[in-house]
Amino acid sequence: MLFYKIEADIINARTFSTYIDDEAENSGRRKRFKKFRDSDEWKGFKDFSAQHSDEIFRKSGNKVYIFTSGVKNEVAIQLGIISRCDVDTAKLTKEYLSLIDARFKKPIIEEITLYSIINMLQISSRNDLIRDDDEVLERFNLSDLTRRSFRGIDYSEVILTDIIRESTLINKAKSLLCNETLVPEIERIYQFPAKTTEEGHPVHYMVQSNDPNISKRIVVGRQTV
Repeated sequence: MLFYKIEADIINARTFSTYIDDEAENSGRRKRFKKFRDSDEWKGFKDFSAQHSDEIFRKSGNKVYIFTSGVKNEVAIQLGIISRCDVDTAKLTKEYLSLIDARFKKPIIEEITLYSIINMLQISSRNDLIRDDDEVLERFNLSDLTRRSFRGIDYSEVILTDIIRESTLINKAKSLLCNETLVPEIERIYQFPAKTTEEGHPVHYMVQSNDPNISKRIVVGRQTV
């Protein structure tokens, strides 16, 4: 499962304006700015935001869900993506933003954790931009892990970005006395030809130990496969 946050600046976000009276309009003085969230462009999109997300979800074969979290600081729109597979996030973002009657600068896309995407879904739900955040999580079989009343698993998340040599990882695994379970997995990761760039997660790993310090030391790096 992959989670992304996208932010795109709204071009001329502060040019939506009205004037106090006709005289002020003619003189160009006492201009009163409206927030982008008060514009007809935003209101027109917001009414159909949940529908747009559902349509893209069905179009993807129930594999990808993109949604709007809200407008940040009145000048940027914030989106979220949940995907079961590799997805062209730039293409999907462009398709989605085309549904809004406004112009945007090139979006900034970053991978985020499950915890972060849950927060974005909750904000989106409060802003009435999706139907229900729990319903979206259920579509991806994430509701049990994220249910507010669920107390069975205490966990934290880390997105690993370091690239470390195979021999270094194997030596660390042996020093932690995890060679029976961890070394075969490290060897599996490195058996494919290395690429020059990373291509998302090959898989998510859950590391469980009676000693929390061991778990922390196992989480040492993400590999290129």
